[in-house]
Amino acid sequence: METEPVFLHIRVVMGIILGLSITTLLKGLAQIIEHPQRRGCSALHLCWVVWTLVSLVTFWWWEFRLVEVHRWTFEIYLFVITYCATWFLLCALLFPEDLREYGSYGNYLMQRRRWIFGVVAILTLLDLVDTAIKGEADGGCWARPTPCIRC
Repeated sequence: METEPVFLHIRVVMGIILGLSITTLLKGLAQIIEHPQRRGCSALHLCWVVWTLVSLVTFWWWEFRLVEVHRWTFEIYLFVITYCATWFLLCALLFPEDLREYGSYGNYLMQRRRWIFGVVAILTLLDLVDTAIKGEADGGCWARPTPCIRC
């Protein structure tokens, strides 16, 4: 099977999942702006939201390097989709549907920190595998500002 149609399909699925992730963050931020007292605005929570948004956009940018993968397998496809879904999980954890039992985002963040940090740790491990899929684990050609001869 040709690489380009497969990667196009994968990019579409990735775009849907990552788009939902960004939507979740932006919708949550809009709710805080609309009703800052109702949801208990927290500077620490907002820092995590901003970090996640920047990391997510950066992740999506670097995933374009998957175009260099010449042989796609179902396992690689499943990995990439799982990686994207893990980003969505983090975004959903940062903005739960119901805060009543926590009172505020600050309290929620502190009570659910194990889950949130656990997902961040999993994302870090997934990033190592993702880097290996794209090329050499030590950075190789990706770390250079211009492509090297072997890339």
